[in-house]
Amino acid sequence: MGAGPSFEEIIVKQQKNNPNVQMMVLDTYNGTPAQAESYRQITGVTVPMLRQASNGLTYAGAVLEDIVVVDQDNTVRLSVNAAGTDLLHTVNEMVESLLNSTPLVSLSLRELYFGTKLEVGNSKTIQMTVNNTGAGDLEVTGMRTEVGGMIMEPSNFVVKVNDKVTVNLTLTPDQPGALTGTVTLLHNDPSVGTIVVPIRELTIEGSVSPLIALVREDLIFTDTEVGRSQTLMLTVKNEGPGVLTVSAIKSSLPEFQVLDWNFTLQTNESREVSVVFQPQAEGTVTGNLEVRSDDPNTPLLNLSLSGRGVVIPVNPRADFDGSGTVDFADFLGFVQAFGQAEPAYDLNDSGTVDFGDFLILVQSFGKSVE
Repeated sequence: MGAGPSFEEIIVKQQKNNPNVQMMVLDTYNGTPAQAESYRQITGVTVPMLRQASNGLTYAGAVLEDIVVVDQDNTVRLSVNAAGTDLLHTVNEMVESLLNSTPLVSLSLRELYFGTKLEVGNSKTIQMTVNNTGAGDLEVTGMRTEVGGMIMEPSNFVVKVNDKVTVNLTLTPDQPGALTGTVTLLHNDPSVGTIVVPIRELTIEGSVSPLIALVREDLIFTDTEVGRSQTLMLTVKNEGPGVLTVSAIKSSLPEFQVLDWNFTLQTNESREVSVVFQPQAEGTVTGNLEVRSDDPNTPLLNLSLSGRGVVIPVNPRADFDGSGTVDFADFLGFVQAFGQAEPAYDLNDSGTVDFGDFLILVQSFGKSVE
């Protein structure tokens, strides 16, 4: 905080801008009537100045011990007893705030204490009160910190005149070792600018380990025609602070295949893995999917798999050209007849070649007519 203008300059400025506002009561010590009159002429103050108090701060021959700042509504905003030079900036800032309708910020904490020890991944929350003793709204626009895992809630807010807001500061460390740093509060108080609050050093214990998670517990495939395939997606996520390495994803049965089975995931990163079901024969197939990783707590996860292979016989009528196979030539003929009343291509005998006929054609496509 800068010292700002002198006390006399502020009082003179206040008297010129607000001649009807009396804001200072001065208690002088050992000042003669001539000295008091000199001070009155310099400052323009019209309120009574009492004498015979204790030693304090000297201005223009008068010694000031007790200072009371009163706002435009005759409300006492600041009372200082036994004033010394170290309190000059406090009085100056309050006077400037009242003159210019600006905020004055102060915090309930001079440092942030989260204890002496904290585990990696665990959270600790402390509360801090942000006060506004000024004459204008205080706008807190956020915070800056070099410490990872630190958040402030609410992250931005407004503190009304003569009001306060309590914020939660939560620390969730992600690395072991000694932790120290600062939190910088961003706001619109012109008298102080940013406020930097130190974090008392603490020890972060524990190892940085990954934590594997599967979004679902099973994969259930719908009926799939023998010789064809169906694909479902499995989401693998790392919810721990350390890097996760997935070394293998494999099925206990050949009907289930995994296309992506070796990768790494950063914290809170996830990966979609394709699992393909291709039945070799008619009937239900069940098995397990093994997921292996370097998660120290759960290095092996099992996921249940199930699906059913079905046999859909070829419709001989779909072999429109009589070639013995339902192929692309049959498809081209079907396209030309689509939407028309063509009995040869009306596979479901609905009277029109439509989408229902197309589905029958698809089921037979690529198959030989016996």
